[in-house]
Amino acid sequence: MIILVDAMGGDNAPDAVIKGAVKAAPEVKAEICLIGNEKIIQDKVKEIYGKEKISELANNIKIHNTTEVIEMEDIPTKAIKHKKDSSMVVGFNLLKEDKGDVFVSAGNSGALLTGATLLVGRIKGIDRPALAGILPAYKSRLLLIDSGSNTNCKPINLLQFAQMSSIYLKNTYKIEKPRIGLLNIGTEETKGNELTKESYKLLKENAEELDLNFVRKCRRKRCIFRRYRYISYRWIYWKYIFESS
Repeated sequence: MIILVDAMGGDNAPDAVIKGAVKAAPEVKAEICLIGNEKIIQDKVKEIYGKEKISELANNIKIHNTTEVIEMEDIPTKAIKHKKDSSMVVGFNLLKEDKGDVFVSAGNSGALLTGATLLVGRIKGIDRPALAGILPAYKSRLLLIDSGSNTNCKPINLLQFAQMSSIYLKNTYKIEKPRIGLLNIGTEETKGNELTKESYKLLKENAEELDLNFVRKCRRKRCIFRRYRYISYRWIYWKYIFESS
């Protein structure tokens, strides 16, 4: 396996990315490919570890040299189109060319979603990509999707997010029937805006056909602190967490 890593993306890059790669190197059975300005990366290695080359720290870390960086302030579409030799664009292209198995970036999230859509492409049957994050909860954790990449969604988008999350948790964490909840201002079917109401109806109607373990609407406070004490990657929430009470 080859893990492609955007060495220049993130608030504390490349320092934090280099440290993370060095720490992970002995723990993963894979090659780690740091994508970014080689001179800057090697200079940082010398500054942090006192070594001339990163290969002296781990023989499974390589560098793929690039000359540009997509900054946090950059407009996503313009950055993807014009910064062809940026660490993020090069990373996506390497992934598309099967020169890597996964691409990881802590950089501009708008550019990350734009690049994933325009350069790599969406999964067949999926209209929009989505960011998913693992959040702490009582005794364990939960997965939140979509966690910030889409400002406006349709009910069909939320249904597709539920499908992607369920498949992800089944295959990655071996959870047989991940429990799915719709984050809302209340648990009653009549509460929420039109998007929430229509999404709830769509999920309820299609859950059996799509093999989704859809349970109910849920409130943020309850899903994290109160009722759902047995959360363990088994709950999937989507919509916007700060809209709930």
